[in-house]
Amino acid sequence: MASSLAEQLKLVASAAPTEERLKGKASLLYDIREAADIDLETIYAVGLQGFAELSRLDARFEAAGKSLFSKQASETNRELQDRDANAKIDAAIEGFLRLLTGYFLDENATKCLEYLVRRYKVHVRNVDALIACALPYHCTPEFVKLVQLCALEGTSFYFLAKVKELGAAPPRSQLVQRCTHDGAFLSFICDAAATTASNKGVPGAASAFYAVTLTESIAAMKQVTAATVPRLLPYLEAGLAPGASSEQFAGAIIVSVQLALKAQLAQPLTEALMEGLAKGARAPLHAQVLQALLVLCQTQRVRALPSRAFKHLVKLPDLASHVADMAKKYVCDELLCVLVVALAGAVTAHANYERVLTEVIVDVELSDVAVLALVRELAVTGTKDAAVGADANGAGGARDNTAEREAAARALRLCDAHHPIACSAAVDKVLAEAARRAVVASDGVEVAGDAAGSGKTKRAKDDAAKPKPAESPFAAFLRWALSGSAAGPMPGHAASLGAALDHPQPGLREAALKELKRGGSSAKTMSSGTVLAGALLRRVSDDKPRVAAAAAGLPGVRVAIGDDDALFDAASERLNVAAAKCAGKTPEAELERAVAKRCVKLLVGVLSTPPRRPGAAGGEGAEKSAEKGAEESDAEESESEESDSEASVEAAADGAADEGSDPFAFDTFKTYGTAKQAATALTLTLARKTRAAHGDSIVVHACTPGMVRTNLSRFMHPLAFYASQPVQWALIKSPRQGASAPVYCATSTDAVAREHTAGYFGTESSFADGPVLKLEPSDVAREESVGEELWRIMDALHGEVEGDGLR
Repeated sequence: MASSLAEQLKLVASAAPTEERLKGKASLLYDIREAADIDLETIYAVGLQGFAELSRLDARFEAAGKSLFSKQASETNRELQDRDANAKIDAAIEGFLRLLTGYFLDENATKCLEYLVRRYKVHVRNVDALIACALPYHCTPEFVKLVQLCALEGTSFYFLAKVKELGAAPPRSQLVQRCTHDGAFLSFICDAAATTASNKGVPGAASAFYAVTLTESIAAMKQVTAATVPRLLPYLEAGLAPGASSEQFAGAIIVSVQLALKAQLAQPLTEALMEGLAKGARAPLHAQVLQALLVLCQTQRVRALPSRAFKHLVKLPDLASHVADMAKKYVCDELLCVLVVALAGAVTAHANYERVLTEVIVDVELSDVAVLALVRELAVTGTKDAAVGADANGAGGARDNTAEREAAARALRLCDAHHPIACSAAVDKVLAEAARRAVVASDGVEVAGDAAGSGKTKRAKDDAAKPKPAESPFAAFLRWALSGSAAGPMPGHAASLGAALDHPQPGLREAALKELKRGGSSAKTMSSGTVLAGALLRRVSDDKPRVAAAAAGLPGVRVAIGDDDALFDAASERLNVAAAKCAGKTPEAELERAVAKRCVKLLVGVLSTPPRRPGAAGGEGAEKSAEKGAEESDAEESESEESDSEASVEAAADGAADEGSDPFAFDTFKTYGTAKQAATALTLTLARKTRAAHGDSIVVHACTPGMVRTNLSRFMHPLAFYASQPVQWALIKSPRQGASAPVYCATSTDAVAREHTAGYFGTESSFADGPVLKLEPSDVAREESVGEELWRIMDALHGEVEGDGLR
């Protein structure tokens, strides 16, 4: 019997962890030899003092007073306790050590640990909990000393044996590498991180350590396995909880982002993370929450903002301001699209939603993609539950959707006001999509594919027998909401007014101009600085005469374009084209004569008056008077065009045709360019003739000074003259710089200048100063036949001049 009991006692002793043999006592406060001479009562007094100080700092420590630091507990011998009693002691110790993590470097914490080591042998029996308590401080001497006391064999920290042997603190990279290769250690870190995140009031050192370690570990993994994600979930759940501290929440944010960057997550997990981020957002981490949501949207291909995440997100104060700041720094279409779609879809659900949507539209620089998503969803919201064929006011609808329609219309108009170009393009796409759906629905399209994947579309009905599809609810709603706007749909067309002005079909461009004319010069679309300015300018110089005539005669075109110089150039250019084509009795010539007349009216009648200035009644009156006269004349021309009377068209354009049909009509710039080429051609011809008569004894060169600041620009149109002055002083040569090429040709002894007669010299740039180089003249100037003909003409003129005694 005694023998059996002895064997059992040996078995129990062998199963219990054993303390390493030391020449003294294990201690954190004293040398091991010195500690051997200090009794347990003294150590208990030291530990109790430290415990009292910690309890004063943090009342949560008081819970361990009875179980670990009471007089009765100090007399407990663990070797004599059964398994259940030791389990209770272990639980008390582990709870105390979790709290102690935030105070590990405090001297009172060291006093408590000294007592736990001596009384409960935590360095032998509770190694994992003890090192986990100190692990956030792995670079400190205190951590190294603690590791050197511990019995590491059989624990999760056996790899720290080198630390114990050499006394060197382990770098974080060693811990990260261990996480990537040792699943058990990664689980331990995740559990410790989750426990830390669950503890309220713990200072941020532990939270920061675990967050950074987990983030770097995930980044270092070649692949995030299916087993890794469940290990992280408890930490993420605790860190993203509303009750977590800001440090814990920040740590969970960076781990969530790294996980999303590294792995494709299941949709429920993605939605849970987005909800946790939105729900737990707090100052000063609002911007970081939005950045994390952006990463999730980008990496996990989020197509719709989860409803619960959306409800929490819109409660963020200054949401639009934070989104605007983020949009300036990053491309954030993925988040913006789902956000504006969610706001547009729920715009009437709560007054706060419309307020936030308004702020986003006004404050955020929305991209074309985001505006398209917004317009598309607003169109859906504005036609929600409306029956096909219902008019814009809801007649024939299944229910009264007035609130949704009006809220969507307000948002649309706001979008048009702040993002006009993108809104116009978005309306075009929405209309085109609706038109395609209508065609498919009415025609019954059937697609048959071949082996290569291509297919041929077969219509089930004859196109001629089908009635024209009715206007879609989308088009009707957009027309009503954007009435008077450049983004509004053209009547009868699947295009906005702005897009129709630049449409490839000239008929649609002309129809858009007529629509503008119907709206009048006081319409919003014709206001100063309108988004249509560029398109209207292009239409003034349109190559199709009917379009150009409609644009040049459009009331208020000067105000709408807002740039007299650009309008003058466009009208002048189109007038030159019309003048070259208006001779004869062909239909094209008649149309070109109409263009010429309207361009002349625009140039002489409208642009000759002073531009309208705020508060300048005289200039405004003169401009209105000029436009009124042009409008009355244009009204007469419109009637004549509609009646298709050839006589009326010819009579309306006769004056301009007579003036513009002169092939020798003077054009300042063209004449100047022609004279310059003629001078070069004559000089090169002179060089050839001189060489033939005298060899190389006489050298003849042509040269160009380039663009030089002279008074030649005084002959320009006044508008162009004054507009060119800043350009002249900033960009072109001074007279001194312009003289470099002529002086070089006259005085240089350079071999290039002396041996290559008939050269053409100048600087590489016509605008900037530089070394004089041998250049290539134009093809026309090099043409010998051109030079010889000019020589013949000049020789004849020279004879006349000589006869007058002026030689």
